[in-house]
Amino acid sequence: MKLFYIYPEQIPQGNAREIAILNTFFELSNMCDAKLVLPQSPLNLNEVNEKFALKLKANDILFVRKRILFLKSNKIFNFFLKKIINNYSNKDAIFYTRHLKIAKFLLENKISNQKVVFEVHECFTLGNKALYNMEKEILKDADFIFSHNISTLNELRKFFDLQITNSAVVYNGCKQDYDFKKKDFDFSSINYYGSFLLWKGLDLMLDFALKTRIKLELYGKNSGNSFINLKNTLKERKIECLVCFKGMLPQKEVVKSLIKNNTILIIPSVKSAYSLYSTPLKLFEYMANSNVALAPNFPPVAEIIKDGKNGFLYEAGDEKSLEEKFNYIKTLSNDELNKISKNAYKSMSENTWKNRARKIIKELEKLN
Repeated sequence: MKLFYIYPEQIPQGNAREIAILNTFFELSNMCDAKLVLPQSPLNLNEVNEKFALKLKANDILFVRKRILFLKSNKIFNFFLKKIINNYSNKDAIFYTRHLKIAKFLLENKISNQKVVFEVHECFTLGNKALYNMEKEILKDADFIFSHNISTLNELRKFFDLQITNSAVVYNGCKQDYDFKKKDFDFSSINYYGSFLLWKGLDLMLDFALKTRIKLELYGKNSGNSFINLKNTLKERKIECLVCFKGMLPQKEVVKSLIKNNTILIIPSVKSAYSLYSTPLKLFEYMANSNVALAPNFPPVAEIIKDGKNGFLYEAGDEKSLEEKFNYIKTLSNDELNKISKNAYKSMSENTWKNRARKIIKELEKLN
């Protein structure tokens, strides 16, 4: 099997999408003849491997030009991508992407025996109605669709009135390189890892801190507009004394920090049009490293967390529900909490990046 994983964005950027793509590709490259197709740009592979704790090989990456002199365009990228498509040695290749417009280009230009596989994580049309016809055609015409959760697949079926029969669910993954670690849980503070964008749910966390006076330790990017807005919000609400900024950690350091963590890890989130599609990657990372997660009860999240079994759920966007569930968790013994964190750890053993790649390979082998 020859596989081309197309990702038309420069790396590294450090977002969750990039983490998922690089880890998935790395495991795929260990199982089949796979190439990661990237736009040509300066890339320090050693730095990328160090940042994401990977062992990507230079000969597994194909760079496609996206710029000619001072002109930069997706059309240039597609022009050179077409040369890969038309190469006779790739006549039976599988082209894999998460990018909507790349999927469209591949479907329009593939040759007879080639396959186009599209991985869905959202409904693009929710953000841009002009994409409706394109997105529907891709979902209908792609040789196979992978979805990162059941809810996304079901919502897309309803939204576009399609069966999407050639499909499978492959949840996002995680690294689980450590044995389960029993912890002495502490409720005096909460660690938070991720975006400082208030509208993504951090605002809910601030309301919770204001009400409970619990201290927050925030791991994220200490610069940019979202950081400045957060600092201003803390000043307005007079809760600067409750928040400590810990800086942004490289991915491998995030894992080490999660292993040491002994606080309840809250995923703050508010309801939106995207709630029926999103499963935060951090949820997998939290659970894989012996933690107790308290997360919003969106359907995609409830596919992963079984309330009271391997984590806890609260009513999404409801600060009162969050506080009540947190207070309930505080009543549990340390042994009870370690039982839940161990269940979380065990449930993630099926969702490693390697197992994710195996599931993808199993479905792709059926296409040939």
